[in-house]
Amino acid sequence: MRIIRRRKIYDTKISKEMVRYHLHNRNNISWFDEALYLTNNGCWFVAGEGGPLSAYGIDLGRGEKEGGKKLVPMSIDEVITWLEIRCEYALLEAHFSDYLEYA
Repeated sequence: MRIIRRRKIYDTKISKEMVRYHLHNRNNISWFDEALYLTNNGCWFVAGEGGPLSAYGIDLGRGEKEGGKKLVPMSIDEVITWLEIRCEYALLEAHFSDYLEYA
């Protein structure tokens, strides 16, 4: 998957997949499969696909939805939140230790 945003090319084929997160039961209309990527230039993004009621669902109007795919560039704060929600603490500490502090 590939997109161009703000003159930057985000491409899953040439970026490093850092972690994958999924709900693979395709009988569930909320299924999804997504991965967090890091580009060679240090930019982060999530790419994924999912069912009609997932974050990747596409609204067709008149109350109808279908599954879809998308790639979303992310800020540092968005990546940290994404990792926190998914309990990916090793990646948080490895890449964002400057943003963490003891409570």
